[in-house]
Amino acid sequence: MGVIPGYHCILGEEYVYTNRDDEKVQRGKLHLLCEYEHSGMSIDMMFGELTDNVVQLHCGTVYAHTMQEQAEYADYQKAYRDFCYKKKVRLGRLDQAPFAENFQLGIALIKDWLRTGRLVLPEQSIVREQLKRISKQELNDKPEDKFYAINGLRFAVAAFHNFEPVRHRGAYKQRRRGAMAV
Repeated sequence: MGVIPGYHCILGEEYVYTNRDDEKVQRGKLHLLCEYEHSGMSIDMMFGELTDNVVQLHCGTVYAHTMQEQAEYADYQKAYRDFCYKKKVRLGRLDQAPFAENFQLGIALIKDWLRTGRLVLPEQSIVREQLKRISKQELNDKPEDKFYAINGLRFAVAAFHNFEPVRHRGAYKQRRRGAMAV
């Protein structure tokens, strides 16, 4: 296998507040809002696309495997943080993905969310295509490299699995009737 492409995906969850003053929410479906595959050599282009999507979709956290001991990954993490600092990107803080060490658990979570109808993936997505091709035999030989899109999706699904959304007080101001925002 050659060079592994850079990949990111962003998921969004439908949810509604159970009542106006309560911080509890009713969980809904996860939707793949965007995905991006970068096979070029420019780290600035890859990080630029990621941060553009993070800002556009207002993502607070980017989940990755940040605890790896290999210097190669530490260098990418530093490069991402430096890129965000230089470009004044305040969203998309890099954090450790839940269950990052366990690819098989990530696949199991994805399959469960798909089976229950709580994960919605477009038919033409890269990650759906990889999910159609993966087999049990391929889980033994570095599947995170061959199935890089599934690897990214499992980080995001695991984060939604582990961390329930909460209502942020004051984040949404009421507008008077007829008011417009541009």
